[in-house]
Amino acid sequence: MRLSPYILILLVLSLIPEIAHAQNDEELSYNISLLSSPEDEGLWIVSSNPPHWDRHGFLWYAAQENLICFDGQRATRYNFTAAGDTLQINQDGYGFLSMAGLDSSRIWLIFFDNINFHYKLCLWDTDRRQVMKEIRLEDKFALLYLCQDIATRKSYFIARHRKSDLGHVYEMTEDTSLLFKTKLPVGSSSPPRVLQDTIWIFKDLSLIALDRMGNELMTLPAYGSFELTNQPGLHIMRASEEKSLSVDPIRQIVKPIEIKNAEFEGSSYNTFTFPQEVWLSDFKQRVWLYNSTTKTTEDYTSELAELNDRFDLKKRNETLQQVISYGADSYILVFNSTLYLAEPVAASLDDWRVPVSQTEPYPSVRQICEDSEGNVYVSYYTDVSVCEAGTESFRSLRLNPQNTYNEAFSLSTSATHLIWDNYRYRLSDLQLSRLPGSLKKSMSLHLHEKDTLWTYDRNARIFKTQLESMRDTIIQEALFDKPIIGNALIRNQDQSESAFILATDLRGIHWLDRRGHMTKQMIREDLGLTRKNTIVTSLHQAKGDLYYGTHFGLAVIREGENQGELLPGFARKQDGEDVHDAIYFIHPLADSRLLLGTGQGLLIYRMDTGLIERLPDGHPLSQVEYNRNAHFSASDGHTYLGSVEGLFRINPDILPFASPKESISDLFVHNVSIYNSKFDEYRSVFSDLMSRTEPIKLLPSDELLTMRYSSPSITDDRWYAYSLNGEEGSWSRYDTRSELELISLPTGAFTVHLRASADPQGEQYAEHHIDFYRPAVWYHRRWVQALGLLLACGIVFGVFYARFRAKVNKEKALNQWRVKVSSDLHDDVGSILSGLAMQSEIMSMTAKEEDKESLAEMNEMSRDAMERMRDTVWLIDSRKDKYENLIDRMRAFAQKRLPEQRWAVDFQVTGIDSSKSMSPTLRQQLYLIHKEAITNIQKHSDGNAVAIRLVAEGPRLSYTVHDNGSKHELLSTDGLGISNMRLRAEQIRGTLKIDREDGYRIRLVMPLDE
Repeated sequence: MRLSPYILILLVLSLIPEIAHAQNDEELSYNISLLSSPEDEGLWIVSSNPPHWDRHGFLWYAAQENLICFDGQRATRYNFTAAGDTLQINQDGYGFLSMAGLDSSRIWLIFFDNINFHYKLCLWDTDRRQVMKEIRLEDKFALLYLCQDIATRKSYFIARHRKSDLGHVYEMTEDTSLLFKTKLPVGSSSPPRVLQDTIWIFKDLSLIALDRMGNELMTLPAYGSFELTNQPGLHIMRASEEKSLSVDPIRQIVKPIEIKNAEFEGSSYNTFTFPQEVWLSDFKQRVWLYNSTTKTTEDYTSELAELNDRFDLKKRNETLQQVISYGADSYILVFNSTLYLAEPVAASLDDWRVPVSQTEPYPSVRQICEDSEGNVYVSYYTDVSVCEAGTESFRSLRLNPQNTYNEAFSLSTSATHLIWDNYRYRLSDLQLSRLPGSLKKSMSLHLHEKDTLWTYDRNARIFKTQLESMRDTIIQEALFDKPIIGNALIRNQDQSESAFILATDLRGIHWLDRRGHMTKQMIREDLGLTRKNTIVTSLHQAKGDLYYGTHFGLAVIREGENQGELLPGFARKQDGEDVHDAIYFIHPLADSRLLLGTGQGLLIYRMDTGLIERLPDGHPLSQVEYNRNAHFSASDGHTYLGSVEGLFRINPDILPFASPKESISDLFVHNVSIYNSKFDEYRSVFSDLMSRTEPIKLLPSDELLTMRYSSPSITDDRWYAYSLNGEEGSWSRYDTRSELELISLPTGAFTVHLRASADPQGEQYAEHHIDFYRPAVWYHRRWVQALGLLLACGIVFGVFYARFRAKVNKEKALNQWRVKVSSDLHDDVGSILSGLAMQSEIMSMTAKEEDKESLAEMNEMSRDAMERMRDTVWLIDSRKDKYENLIDRMRAFAQKRLPEQRWAVDFQVTGIDSSKSMSPTLRQQLYLIHKEAITNIQKHSDGNAVAIRLVAEGPRLSYTVHDNGSKHELLSTDGLGISNMRLRAEQIRGTLKIDREDGYRIRLVMPLDE
């Protein structure tokens, strides 16, 4: 039967030969590990839903109850009913019937709307985590299925009419355009598949190929279901209980494959075919891997059972639903509720190690070279071994073991000789001779120029030796003033006067001419090596730049510059400490790459980009200490590397070197769950969390914020940290939890910053942040608090203002009363006393002589009472409460009591604003003290001058009365007047002092009345 051109691009079936079990004691090719378990995820994946990788590295697959997003550590469930922290796509959570990817960020899904009782197509955006479109499907359709063409990567929707054989096939563009109509036979038990313009269906134990119009192109017998393989060009199906059919549409071959293994007889199994391997599984959770290259079969049933027992997984009748290729050589095994990762078994050092000695299995290899015949030589401390051209193993040469020593270092060849340190061996018969002038035990460096050998030894001597004639010339007796160990000697490639470049332990790098003279030198400080005991270990010249290895990484001297610089990236964190890559050899590769041997493994440095590539953690070659200059690329294409653990033969191009990513995969927030304490309920936010520009608005009663996030990685762990507002020093410690809970949220605007890293001590991380705004409870809002504060201030102000007004009114009333009393006293009592004085004076004119004295005394008393009454009226009168009133009164009293004919009165006022008011108490007591002082001077002093000072100094007011009298015996400090003055001073919180040393001085100091 010739196949139609429509199916010429059909997948070619892998040819599975007779299957035989691998023996239990044979080593398996893959290690199986658990990715996700049913206890964590609660999944039940249906076989008709192939998984889908999105562009960020998340794995999406449909289950009976959820749409699952797997990031490598945990699964996030989505469905269309909001319950707790999920978004349920179906109101009752019945999940999805089928799934197919549209592109790297969108998935088409079929689900049943249990509320309206009809099917829907849903377009799901994996970036925004939201439904972009829903399409209701017509009720006339019965069979509904989404599938993807493995060859073209296009997705199709297939629907068959309930009452006819007519079927519709839609290409799943964003508009779901109809591709063609065809007839789909009734009774199809397996979902149809579309391979470009060809539809494959299963009916009545036959596999049928149909064209656009439903015409039958090909019919093959098939038992059970059929499977398409995971790679274009391959297709597999069951033809009977014991046979499968292989279909090669290009060569138009249909070939039966017999399966004689008893394990498969009478049972159905699923097959998942890859270019060189086929995974097989039956319905008893048994899994095999067939390798079409080695034609062997490995049984992974026990490994899976051991994992199930170790993690106490639920016993379910699970089957292998999908096998997904991950990376270059790993697989993800998708069972109904559990995911497993199959990774290649890690290699060991023995996979690259080459035995080089019979007496010592892994000697420390010092140097490697090759002769003109293609024989490869390696040296170690006690011998040299050779791998002859066309062979794979090394044999010992047994080169004069009595003359060897533990410092043997260099190895090189010429056309006829092998030179091991300071000894020359003829290749034809290994006859030994020592190089002329060399020391017996002295490490040296070799450099060949045809038959000329240049040698630098540890005593800083440079030799030029003709190997054929063995004529030796010391061209430089002592290059340095003391022995300096050399580490690398290379030929200078530029066209300068320097012929060689030498690297030493203590002196840096030196440029030498052919006479051994140093033409240029760069000491350690010039090379950027300022730390103690930092040496140059190796050299390599490339395009005018000179690269050199150090204990702190790789460094370079750029062309035309006279300063070296350490290149970045050779320091990393390990257990919280800085660890540097000590570079021991530099080996050039193609494409501007340098293979670097370090004290802790192999590295690749790309000179064009400056990127450093490392082997994966745990790789055997990443844990070896390599020796200085122990590297060589042989003519047979092998690269040989020497280390303290022996010799390795590698191909650098196939080793899994990888550059550290500039940043790890994006950090996504899957869900923000918010708990409201007022309503005691949760709500979720999913929409467009990655590209949101506006903050998420919270309610005042939202008290708990839960965020779920992840950075996808199937094989590497992820570590996460968070910070509120991203302030330095506020970041949490890295943790593997990908969930954050914030309790008692702050009010106002705040930002949650998240970080994801593959190494908690590294500097590379992905970062994302989400802004929030939470208004305060109404009584905590600022305007409410400001209004409350303003109201409180108003109340306080009102209270104090009322008290102030009451005090003012009281003082006003008191002042009015004082004015009234003073007026009444002045008008009533004053007139009586005045009348009494006048009456007594008139009576004295007509009185008898013996009565005149009494009347005169009465007159005097009346006038004295009138004067005292005037003082009292003055003191009571509130209109006289200013300093100017007191000063005028005091000056008038002094002038009245101390007449000018006898006394010279000097009254001065300083620093007082006379227009200011003063308290009645201060005015009264100061005035009465003044009267008493003047009266004492009038009565008891024999002086003729008085100085009166009233001075305001800061917060103090001082009053001083000083006369020039010398008569003191009549004035006693115990008198009643003095006592009254002291009492009055105390009432105004003043201090009264009396001094008689130079006249009579009274000084009163009191607080200034403001």
